[in-house]
Amino acid sequence: MPPTSTLRAPTIASTHPANPLDIGALYVRYEGAVRRRVRSFVSPQDVDELVQDVFTKALEKRESFRGDSAPLTWLYRIATNLCLNRIQSSRRRRQLLSENAPAMKRLQIVRPNQETSVFLESLWRTLDNETALIGIYYFVDDLSHREIAELVGVSPRTIGNRIQSLVATAREAATGPERGGLA
Repeated sequence: MPPTSTLRAPTIASTHPANPLDIGALYVRYEGAVRRRVRSFVSPQDVDELVQDVFTKALEKRESFRGDSAPLTWLYRIATNLCLNRIQSSRRRRQLLSENAPAMKRLQIVRPNQETSVFLESLWRTLDNETALIGIYYFVDDLSHREIAELVGVSPRTIGNRIQSLVATAREAATGPERGGLA
């Protein structure tokens, strides 16, 4: 396990008169959970930077926290969006492919978690941010269609349709490049 980060909780006054959300306290309480969330998306060398970005974004956008959900849910959404943006950056995508393609080809046997991670990373790169976010909320966070609809701002039926489409895309991708799947 890598050493824990040297990042520090924000030391500035992190409360706002209109919204008493204390970002420093959230950092102390949830930094580990946010770090695990970020680690599930990006390479280890990017984790510290993105965790810092999550809490910086939370500090900047603390007025947007409405209290409809738990603070951790709000931080997860920020983390997920930042990570998906990083993954979908074309420059970053090319760099990841060039860094990881030779290593993946050399692997004869991989543990299911590694295989799943590689597959999901490839799948996420093919999806738009909203569909990927819906997939994360449904398959990773185990949220209901109604809960996801509230977070994303669409109807539960739309969530169901997007999940069906995502499942079909994943099935097609799992067949391999020779049958039209992910490369």
